[in-house]
Amino acid sequence: MRGEETQLLGALGIDAAGEAVVCIPGTHSKWARVSGGTVERFATFMTGELFSVVSRETICRMRWTGADEAEDTEAFKSAVVAAFETPALAANLLFRVRSSQLLYGGSPSSAREKYREPDRTRIGAGLAGDQSSSGITLVASGRLQGLYRLAFDTLSVAVQSIDAEEAVRRGLSMAAEAIWTL
Repeated sequence: MRGEETQLLGALGIDAAGEAVVCIPGTHSKWARVSGGTVERFATFMTGELFSVVSRETICRMRWTGADEAEDTEAFKSAVVAAFETPALAANLLFRVRSSQLLYGGSPSSAREKYREPDRTRIGAGLAGDQSSSGITLVASGRLQGLYRLAFDTLSVAVQSIDAEEAVRRGLSMAAEAIWTL
């Protein structure tokens, strides 16, 4: 982690009690399971970086070239549900998107949204086993916050959103206070 620990502190507090699952999306999305103020499990996924490489450097690039910035929300939601219902699907998602475009047509933005962030494999496949009783704490801002919220809402997962910049400020403040009171 490079700074996400500060966001984690800001999101949960210095005396975090209970259990929490925290999602911090980005170029490399982070997921942490915290119990009693201790990080028990931690995983990083190359969601943003993978999307960037695939959209620029692979054969799939041709299938969503020209897609406007308007999102195809229905395509995104169907991909989230598909990954949740069939986790193994994610391994061949790129080829399914490409084949579907070749065989059935469809808009470039529909193809793009089926493989856009957030990491539907992680959200869909891993979420059921990683939920705490209070759901997910999402630490994100802007567009990523909206996409991840949509994914969680699509799966009917309780989510508490915390602005990433606010979490950093709170985390830095708590860390400074703890150090200066020693």
